[in-house]
Amino acid sequence: MDTSFNEKTSTFNLLGENGIVEARGKFARELVEADYDKVGSINLDDFRLEDLTEIATKFPNTASLRIKKADFLKSLNGINKLKNLKDLVIDSTTLSDLSNIESLEKLAYLNIEDCPEASRALDALPPSLTGLIINANYTALDKLSGLTSLTNLNIIGIGSDLECLPDFPQSIKKLSLRGFPNFKDGSCFKNLHASVYLNNLLDNSIENLPEGLSESRWFKPS
Repeated sequence: MDTSFNEKTSTFNLLGENGIVEARGKFARELVEADYDKVGSINLDDFRLEDLTEIATKFPNTASLRIKKADFLKSLNGINKLKNLKDLVIDSTTLSDLSNIESLEKLAYLNIEDCPEASRALDALPPSLTGLIINANYTALDKLSGLTSLTNLNIIGIGSDLECLPDFPQSIKKLSLRGFPNFKDGSCFKNLHASVYLNNLLDNSIENLPEGLSESRWFKPS
């Protein structure tokens, strides 16, 4: 198998007869052609291709794809072939075309926190998405309000100068905030249910909290 990734740290997990991904992954050198259609989870390190056509063609039944150090990746072309993809994590400073994300009808979880062009993805997120991790330094957040299927949202704002955040959708059940040293206006939480789980890693006190969260243990008193 001709590889374009680090063979020592990249692994492929096969689907068992029960349809569940096997715990033990295989290295590329261990795979035979008969395994390709059985691969359900892929973890690639030091990925050296410009798009995902080769990977998606070779492993069409992949449900989870995690790519680290993809410093040659420019687009997600080919990812539309992964009809069963539910979990996508990409670490790339060169990725600029994320438009093909909208073709992933089963995508439930997306982590693009380290992509400088991550803001482009918010225009193409499928309605199936329930979990999202993004970096506010790379991503305009105003479109988050329209992502009404999200239940789990993690926003990293270390070094961000944002003073306000967009209104979070009512669907959110777990919200994680980290950084945002200038953020103080809690009116963005007005749609959240009082039972929401907030992983609040902010050092600032928050003003204008809605009544349901004003006495919340998640916030420091203003």
